[in-house]
Amino acid sequence: MPRTNLARENVALKARVAALEEGDRRTRERMAEVNRIGIALSSERDMDTLQDLILHSCRQITNADAATLYLVEESEDGHRMLRFAWSQTHSVDVPFSTFKMPLIEKSIAGFTVLSGRAQVVEDAYNLPVDVPFGFNGSFDEQHGYRTRSMLCVPMRNHDGEIVGAIQLINAKRMYDTRLTPSSVEREGIPFENVHLDLIQSIASQAAVVPVNKNLLDAIQNLFDGFVKASVTAIESRDPTTYGHSGRVAALTVGLAEALNEVGRGKYADVSFDEERLKELRYACLLHDFGKVGVREHVLVKEKKLYPANMELLKARFAFVQRSIQQSYTEKMLLLAMELRRELHEHDCHTLDNTVKQADGNLRERWEEVIAAKNPTGNTEVTAETPAHHAGPF
Repeated sequence: MPRTNLARENVALKARVAALEEGDRRTRERMAEVNRIGIALSSERDMDTLQDLILHSCRQITNADAATLYLVEESEDGHRMLRFAWSQTHSVDVPFSTFKMPLIEKSIAGFTVLSGRAQVVEDAYNLPVDVPFGFNGSFDEQHGYRTRSMLCVPMRNHDGEIVGAIQLINAKRMYDTRLTPSSVEREGIPFENVHLDLIQSIASQAAVVPVNKNLLDAIQNLFDGFVKASVTAIESRDPTTYGHSGRVAALTVGLAEALNEVGRGKYADVSFDEERLKELRYACLLHDFGKVGVREHVLVKEKKLYPANMELLKARFAFVQRSIQQSYTEKMLLLAMELRRELHEHDCHTLDNTVKQADGNLRERWEEVIAAKNPTGNTEVTAETPAHHAGPF
């Protein structure tokens, strides 16, 4: 065999090996993306993060420039709608906002969901005449974009029900290429059959997303209901502190949000994400949950002392006051016997002052008891306060 022919065969063999190696690398990358989505579906709780990951992986596998996730939802009147749930566009920066649209065959996504069949389009502006759907070019006009190739596959859950669709736009030769209306013809390519198989596999996994979202929403609503019922139970047992748990939650969460705005100083590195703010709010709302198990006569007492304790103290003070009056009477009698005549005012002056001082001291002690038993330290005279005169309480 001539050396030139052998050299050509070696070059061709090396090229074939390189192509096989590149194909193998691409296959491994695609399988890694599929596995990554499978792992994320079982571990990621944030639905926005999960939807973003799914579309990003679909774009990487197919070199797509843009991707959209549609979810089937039911409107208030019972009609099925198609929600524009998430979107990515590599070549243009478009602020995302979700919205609902009618679930009809006039859009490629609507037709895909209703028919349950994947759709592959080479040029959105030159659709075959026999397809029932059309293409709305308003996005292209508004953002200076050019949609060409499209791939749309249904999302089917384990029950066989179609819960949404994944739509990819503009497959490219290179993933990082930014397309312009003038470069789409040159850099854009049709979606391949292998792309269809892979995206259908991902779509079957992604169908778990709305199911998980509904489940998590139901759990969240159930827990919110539990917290609300708990706060109601707490406040019904202690009406004097009605609204306290809500005020604590509002003030504490407000302080935490204020810390997020601090850019310097001691608390510059302290921050609370949405999940931590939610946990903080729940903790504040439930911080008095122990009141549910406290006996009612302990929980609802307005003063530091129970009424029975106050009656006992009142009786003791009355006994002391009667003892002072009895001592005064005895001393007056002894003085009269000693003088052997009727007592005059000047005879009792010193003794009266002593009794008044003792009675005043006793009143001051009683007022200190009244002030100490009030949680707010209120010292104003109440009906329980003895009058400022000699005599029983």
